[in-house]
Amino acid sequence: MRFLFIVYLLSCIQSNLISRDFEVKVYSETNAGVTEFFVDNDEYFPVTIEFEFDLKNMKSTLGAHFTVVVPAKAMKHVVTKLAVDDAKKVYGYKVKTGLTMGDINASVDIGFVYELPYQVGSTYKVFQGYNGKITHKGENALDFSMAVGDVITASRDGIVVEVVQKNSRTCFDPECVKYNNFILILHSDGSFAEYTHIMKDGSLVQTGDTVSVGEQIGYSGKVGYASGPHLHFEVYVPSKRGKKTLKTLFRTENESAELLVEGMSYIRFKN
Repeated sequence: MRFLFIVYLLSCIQSNLISRDFEVKVYSETNAGVTEFFVDNDEYFPVTIEFEFDLKNMKSTLGAHFTVVVPAKAMKHVVTKLAVDDAKKVYGYKVKTGLTMGDINASVDIGFVYELPYQVGSTYKVFQGYNGKITHKGENALDFSMAVGDVITASRDGIVVEVVQKNSRTCFDPECVKYNNFILILHSDGSFAEYTHIMKDGSLVQTGDTVSVGEQIGYSGKVGYASGPHLHFEVYVPSKRGKKTLKTLFRTENESAELLVEGMSYIRFKN
């Protein structure tokens, strides 16, 4: 029996926000001529992993090219098994993997109605809307004219999957995106909400917390890529290319669900 073993590599396609390495491990175990692949995902969000095998005298139970979604906090999640075709011949494999944050197959509720991301009784203007000319070109995001220290509330129930609040630098340059402070919340349908430009040490929640709609989660600021104080809010779904931002319906003062309009002010009147 001759075995040609080739080490596999894990590459990451990360969120525009998260610059750290994911706590995700891909590994294999071999027993009685069968090699089994596993994934440990120690993150609070699911991950999508694309596998591309180059097999020599071996077969995979899922084929040579496939994608799997590994749930949050899943340990030793079974992926596939490789078996030898002819033990008398040389066999082995190469494999490439690409990792995307979240479940790219998530069935998102596009009709979900969000609450405004601030306290009841507060009124704020949307000074930049969807596909805005300042910094939102091609992006479905909203900028609320919140001052430094104003309270941010969760627009929807979810789990906090990432918090960055260490930064203090501000500049109006795309290079300063890396200095953004933010809170990232995963919703039950697989979408994410991003609350960005919070003040330094301005988060009231931490990774792993479960939050309810209307709960105070942090304080607005002007940190990172910003021309002044405001809250940048967006909802997105993961994709192989990173993320796809979504237009979201909000409950407004007349009890209707509507898309917010740039230049308009909105009061949050109830939970």
